[in-house]
Amino acid sequence: MAVTATPISCKAALTLNKGQDPSTGKTITGTAGINGLVAGADNQKIYNVAALYSECVAYPVVRVTKTESVELEEE
Repeated sequence: MAVTATPISCKAALTLNKGQDPSTGKTITGTAGINGLVAGADNQKIYNVAALYSECVAYPVVRVTKTESVELEEE
């Protein structure tokens, strides 16, 4: 049987470089989320929004990830 996939929600997360731990030298990271994106949102548009958002946060953005929820149904 065939399965259909219907996007139901989408969000993005930005990983921030918050500096280095002076005792270990390891990078300290944090995250900032962009929620409520249109289901099936275009990757380039999400990246463009993340780039604009990065201008407004206190730490440099080192990674942008997208998470989609999809409903799977048998036809």
